This record gives sequence, C-alpha cells and structure tokens, in this order.
Amino acid sequence: MKPRHFQPGASNRGYHELQVALVQEGQKLLQVDVEGPAEFQDFEKQLADYFDRVSEVNRADLARYVCHRKAIIEFLRQQLGRQADGKYRREDRIHNIVFPRGRTSREVWFDEHNLWLLDERLAFHAFLSSDKPLAQAASLDNSSRAEPDLLIFDKAVAFSESDEAPFNSITVVEFKRPQREEYGENENPFTQVADYVRDIRAGKVRMADGRSLPVPEDLPFYCYVVCDLTRGLERWAENFELQKTPDGLGFFGYKRALRAYCEAISYPKLVSDAEKRNRAFFEKLGLPKRLMR
Repeated sequence: MKPRHFQPGASNRGYHELQVALVQEGQKLLQVDVEGPAEFQDFEKQLADYFDRVSEVNRADLARYVCHRKAIIEFLRQQLGRQADGKYRREDRIHNIVFPRGRTSREVWFDEHNLWLLDERLAFHAFLSSDKPLAQAASLDNSSRAEPDLLIFDKAVAFSESDEAPFNSITVVEFKRPQREEYGENENPFTQVADYVRDIRAGKVRMADGRSLPVPEDLPFYCYVVCDLTRGLERWAENFELQKTPDGLGFFGYKRALRAYCEAISYPKLVSDAEKRNRAFFEKLGLPKRLMR
C-alpha cells in the first residue's frame, strides 16, 4: 500500500491550476492603474478579497503538506515491519522514501522527496546525488567510482569571483537493511562513510564557471548511517569513537581527522524523531496518532 501522495491525479492537477490562477490574478491586480479615490476604494476591496482567498488556499496547502508528512511517517513505520514471509525489506525501499535512488535534485521536485525525515535543513540543499558515483556529481571534479547512497551539497553560499567553494558543507548518507544482523568486516558502514569523505577531499569542487578548485580543508562534512543498531554495529560505532545518544537509539560524534560530524540513526529513532518534530502540527489539525494498522 502506498500513500495517496505517490499517485498524482486530477485533484492534484486542479489544485495546481487554482494556485496558478491566483498568481496570475495577483499579477494583474499589481498592474492596475489607480487614478482617484473612488478607483482606489474599489482596488482596495479587490485586493482584500484576493488576499482572503490566497490565505485560504495557503492554509489548505499547509494542511495538505502536514497530512502528507503524517502519511509518510506512517508509511515508513509500516515498511520497517516484518513482511508476511518473515523477512524485512531491503534498504532500497527506505532509501526511495527519503529520496528516489539513481536520481539527482535536478530531476526531483521539492515535494517528491522526504529529506526532512533525516534533518529539516537537508530539504534546502544546492545539489543532491542519489546512489550515483562521485565521478558523476555535478559539483565535484572527482574520478572515484564510490557510490554514497545520498551525497548532499548544502545550500549555496554564493557563486562569486572569489575562490570559495559553491557550498558550505557536504552531507553523506548510508542506508543499511532493517534488522540486518550479519556484516562482513569490509561492510562496516562507518568505514564506508569515512572512505567517501576521504575520496571527496582527495578530489576537487567545480565552480559555476567550470573551474575546479581543491576541496577547502575546513569544509565540514556531515555523515549519517541509517540502520538498526545490532550488537556488531554498536561495537563498530564505539570503535569509531561515537557516543550513544541520550535516548539510547543512536550514536553521534565528531571525527577530527576527517573534519566530519558523524551520526548513526536507528530506524526507530528516525521515525520517532520525525514524529516528535511534527507532532504540534499533527495535533493542530487533529490528526489521529496512527493512520495505518
């Protein structure tokens, strides 16, 4: 079962047409030539009526988006459960809920991804590459074939004549299969994200004018490992010098040698934290605690 927002239909098209019509009406109102007091009073009434309708649509749009988030959280919770055959779904399913695999932010609209599940700030990025080699990242000049699950370049600072990088941080995300118990030594996700960081730092960044510059030494990295914290993964997290979060559902820390902030997020924590961040909005709309059973 997929939540309704995954299936664009006539209602969504109609809503989009309404929004376009309101924008066009607003543009026409701004072009009205008001000559005298009588015309101004009429214009003022038209403007007040217009803003009343815009406010109503915006409230409906916000409510619609809040409902979308609630549905996504419930759908994610459902996908993390055991299937009828007793097995758990692969990490690809979770990856696609957060951001479609094999695509970039140039191909995916804002309302087609759910990066807010990880961190609200990630939604406002400059460029994102999902499950693609570093060599194909538009903002990098890099020959590495390593493929981070998500590679996110933070919102651009500025494309100026200075030699500054076009972004102020890079985020790397690695997903692991829910309830996976067995990992080989070469499958340590903390070692994997560390290697991604080293590969990126060994290359260059590409500026807007096509010039390539070394990755700034002080450019911060944010690394997320999203997984179920088995005993083996907890041991690896501790060996990576990460500290357990106060709720006991994850690990975090700063790797000075990599200049990277690292966090391990368990799937229960991913769902719980997303629910907590949005709870006030859900309660304001009177949404039930659970949508799916």
